[in-house]
Amino acid sequence: MGKSLTNKTLGIFGLGQVGQQVARLCRRTFGMNVIYHNRAPNQQLETTLDVQYVPIEVLLEKSDVLSVHATLNSDSSGFFNAKAFYAMKRSAIFINTANGKIHDQKALTRAVYEGWIWGAGLDVTDPSPISGSDPLVHHPHVCITPRIALDTTETQTLLSKIAAKNLIAALNAEKMPNCINPTVYRYINHK
Repeated sequence: MGKSLTNKTLGIFGLGQVGQQVARLCRRTFGMNVIYHNRAPNQQLETTLDVQYVPIEVLLEKSDVLSVHATLNSDSSGFFNAKAFYAMKRSAIFINTANGKIHDQKALTRAVYEGWIWGAGLDVTDPSPISGSDPLVHHPHVCITPRIALDTTETQTLLSKIAAKNLIAALNAEKMPNCINPTVYRYINHK
């Protein structure tokens, strides 16, 4: 048996562009209450999206579904460990479509097999690809997809256009429109 999302609490870890879209979709489609945790609260988004910033402890404790949309950095790496999973509801579903290194896979395996959480949905694993003999693959409340979030013609076309615009700007010594690593500007002169 599955679980209904209607009127449940969605916790979002990382309210960037993807997290915002998930919040909109889940509020509108399932009537979910949405709480989030970010490095800092964003009151404008709270009003626009009708979401509430909460401390991480509250996010873990209150989320029926906890969806990860954070970037991988020194703060998020291995963040969802045994302590985090143990703090979640026993009926919670953990979803990670961001980066497999944000969760500790051994701790997640233990969490689902020992009933600390109900289940998980993963589009990312660590290691990737996941071995067919990994216990997570065989748990009935775990769904693992092969990193398909970006695997559409439209997304690949958009990513190619973004890369081309960045490359053209860099070759023209201009600021790149979508630079994810601004430290590169130390090595190139840009206008």
